[in-house]
Amino acid sequence: MNTLSVYLGKVLAQATAAAAVNFDTVTTLTIEEGAEQGSESSGLQYNGAAKTFEADGGGTAAPKTNWDGLVYANTKSTYESTNPTARTADAQKRAWVFDVSDLDAATNTVTLKIGSSSVTQLDNGTYGAISVDNTSNLSFLIGRLKNGASVTRAANLGATYEVYKGANAVMPTLTIRDSSTKADNGNGEGFTNAQIAARNGGDGTLNTSYNLR
Repeated sequence: MNTLSVYLGKVLAQATAAAAVNFDTVTTLTIEEGAEQGSESSGLQYNGAAKTFEADGGGTAAPKTNWDGLVYANTKSTYESTNPTARTADAQKRAWVFDVSDLDAATNTVTLKIGSSSVTQLDNGTYGAISVDNTSNLSFLIGRLKNGASVTRAANLGATYEVYKGANAVMPTLTIRDSSTKADNGNGEGFTNAQIAARNGGDGTLNTSYNLR
């Protein structure tokens, strides 16, 4: 039983484990005072008339039968739990454009935080805001922003950290004409000449029509 207890402890810790442990043979059984159940009485129950797992227990067909030699039995749990509001974790990407064309190197700093933890590492080994003291050499600045320690710290916080040279944050130009007439060939507003001719009471003029596609 001393060695068996280690195994039983591991089985007991698994709710999904099915197990049954029985003695092969029970030769004597003593019930302690106060532990009687039903028609039982305390003291020695039988002596010399041994009971066996196969004959008096459930045998291999039903090993969880409640008999004197049963040590431990567990039925595999069928409980299932669902969370209707649970969502699969999705990767999120964020990007910023750091414009160095109009910076005062003496006063400007840059830092990146994940939650409340700074990722950018300073020259002294701590993490925080880095002074932008050299904007003429972008490779040097990128090296300070993206050093090995910063990349590792971001990874430990669950993110992939990257810094690139070059960006374009300018939207394409959108031109909107404020008037068109049917005299225009390809009037520019997404209407045929016939459609414009029918507009504005049929006078052939379309004023201030914003047709974004």
